[in-house]
Amino acid sequence: MTNRAQALTVSSNTATIQNRWYKDNDSDVRRLLVAQVMAKILTIFVLLCVSGFASNSALFRRNQADARTSRSKHRKRKPNLKAQAKRKELANLPTYIACGCGCCGGVKPQVKCLYRSKGDDLQRIIDEDKKTAANTSLCARVGCATPRKYKYCD
Repeated sequence: MTNRAQALTVSSNTATIQNRWYKDNDSDVRRLLVAQVMAKILTIFVLLCVSGFASNSALFRRNQADARTSRSKHRKRKPNLKAQAKRKELANLPTYIACGCGCCGGVKPQVKCLYRSKGDDLQRIIDEDKKTAANTSLCARVGCATPRKYKYCD
């Protein structure tokens, strides 16, 4: 054999070996891809089964809770006489809307609570508001104020 013939034989053997390697490698890659896809499918299937079980049990618990609350809805509640008396008492207490230099139009007053237990006094707030209204230099700079409605909350 000549050198050229030997080189062709060696190169064809190398090509055959390389083709065989690629074929083997392709089949390995295919097997790996199929295994990955099957693992994903299996994971999705397990998640669906578990979530279906969880949602069914949640629905079952919700139905039981609804049954319990529907029974309690039919019972008549006793009126809370203390709370009703407290609401009536608070509704009858005086309130005051303080604006200082004058209320801005179209603005709802902010409700501020006064607590008798803390020593708050509505008359003191009324006096302070009247002092602010009497200060003409301050009112000239400020203009109108956001109204604040003071009421007793205890």
